[in-house]
Amino acid sequence: MLDYHIQMDPLFCSIHLDNKKSWIKCDMINVVCLERLYLVRDSKTGLRSSPEIDPDLLSSVKDAVKKAHRL
Repeated sequence: MLDYHIQMDPLFCSIHLDNKKSWIKCDMINVVCLERLYLVRDSKTGLRSSPEIDPDLLSSVKDAVKKAHRL
């Protein structure tokens, strides 16, 4: 892991990603259309939704993007 990679919350991963460890890689920015994104499936209920992001995590992501791109 580098200082601009942020490990996802284990609780989020257990609910939405079948306990797979995941990272937000802030050096890899892509522009995508929201209509092309898949909703996250809840592993227990099977329902798909767009989970909310914790404001502190979003702030950390913004800081890491600035570090990765020297902004």
